Amino acid sequence: MVRRRFPVLRVAGIEVAVHLTWFPVLLLVATAAYTGFAEIFPGRSPIALGALAMATGVAFFASLVTHELAHAALANRLGVRVRSILLFMFGGVAEIDGEEASTPSAEVAIALVGPATSVALGSAFGFGALVLDRRNLTLLAGLLGALAFVNLGVALFNLLPALPLDGGRILRAALWRSTGDHRRATRIAGWGGRLLAPAVAGGGYWVYRDRKST
Repeated sequence: MVRRRFPVLRVAGIEVAVHLTWFPVLLLVATAAYTGFAEIFPGRSPIALGALAMATGVAFFASLVTHELAHAALANRLGVRVRSILLFMFGGVAEIDGEEASTPSAEVAIALVGPATSVALGSAFGFGALVLDRRNLTLLAGLLGALAFVNLGVALFNLLPALPLDGGRILRAALWRSTGDHRRATRIAGWGGRLLAPAVAGGGYWVYRDRKST
C-alpha cells in the first residue's frame, strides 16, 4: 500500500494520500455521472456533460476526504493520533501513531462519525438540489442530486460489517466488548473484508453485463 500511494494535500497536520486502486473508483464515478447526466439532460452538449461529470468526481473526492477527516478529528480528541489518511478502492483508512482506540465505545464513536458525516453531506446536497431545481437551475441541481446520491451510498457502503470499513470496526468493537480480546475480534471481523472483495467484484461484473445486454 505504501509504495503505491500519492500524497495530495495536508489538512491540520494530517496528510491525505490516494492509492493506485482509488483511481478506477474515481473514473467509475465520473463515467457513471456522465452517463446519468446524458440521460437526464439529452439536449446538452458533451462538453457541458463532461464538465458536470468532472465536477462530480472532484466533489466526490472532497466528500470522501471530509468523511475521513471527521474520523480523524474525533480520533484525535479521544487520544488516537492520526498521522495520515489513505484513500483506496474501498474508501479510506487512517494511519495512526501509537495505540488504537482504548475502549470499544471509543471505537464505535470513531467509526460512526464518518457515515454520519456522509449522511449530513448527502442531506445538504439533496436539499440544495431541490432548491436549485425550483429555480430552474437544472444542471446545478443535477450535480447536487448526484452528490447526494453518492454520499448516501458511501454511508451505506461503509456500514457493511467488513474491515477496514466502518461497519467492520463497529462489528470488531462489539466482538471486543463481548470477548474482551481485541486481537480475536479483529481476526473475526477481518473475514468480512475477505468476503467483501470478491462480492464487490462479482457485483460490478453483474452490473456491467446487465448494462451491456440492455
